[in-house]
Amino acid sequence: MEEDFEKNNKMLQRKKTAKSGKILFLIGLFLVTVFAVFGVLLFATRNKGKEESFEWFSRISETKESVLSVVDYAPSDINDLDTGKLEQLNSSISSIKQNMDAIRGSKVLDSDEKKAKFEEADKLFAKIQMIGENSEILKKLYDEARSEAGVSDETLKKLSESSCEYIKNLGAKMSDLRGKVSSFKEKYSAGGNTIDFVKDYTEIEDILNSFEVPDGSGVGLKEVFGIDRGEISGFYDKIEELNNLVKE
Repeated sequence: MEEDFEKNNKMLQRKKTAKSGKILFLIGLFLVTVFAVFGVLLFATRNKGKEESFEWFSRISETKESVLSVVDYAPSDINDLDTGKLEQLNSSISSIKQNMDAIRGSKVLDSDEKKAKFEEADKLFAKIQMIGENSEILKKLYDEARSEAGVSDETLKKLSESSCEYIKNLGAKMSDLRGKVSSFKEKYSAGGNTIDFVKDYTEIEDILNSFEVPDGSGVGLKEVFGIDRGEISGFYDKIEELNNLVKE
């Protein structure tokens, strides 16, 4: 009786061990499957992010020629500036910003090196954005100058507050001119002293002459915005370096 009990107990233990081994095997198999699926999904997500980022980098690079061509544009007379060039510049900058934001919000910046490289590019892009903001002010000036209403006080104020020295000085001179012309009209609308008239008109004439540019020294967008062409090229160089890091 005792022998039978012992035999049955051993048999039961073997069955339990075999069953436990089978359960552990199934658990192990399940975990392997889960991790395999997770790995595939992770790989697919990373690859998808990389594929999308290549498009973002490509779209940014495509704007280089456009931006530099606008910066290099120098009309013989700033008064004949093609405002279509300003629209072209703003369109390119808008495209860059959209793709820079996409890169910033993605998972491709997954290392300190990539993040640092992106920050370097972003700092240079801030200067390009400044050009865009000022080109909008300049375009508004040209559009209003050709309208019946003329240049508004609001636009003159924006010009005078510009971060670009050329545009800032332009706004200051135009505001000064408007003030002197207004005072002149008020003072002499009903007649006035001839000597004072000549003096006051000469002041207005001097301001008008200050807008003229000597022959052979045309002012282009490079002079208007006070930009460094090398910094713009540097931005695109940083973007290319970052793109190569992401490709690795």
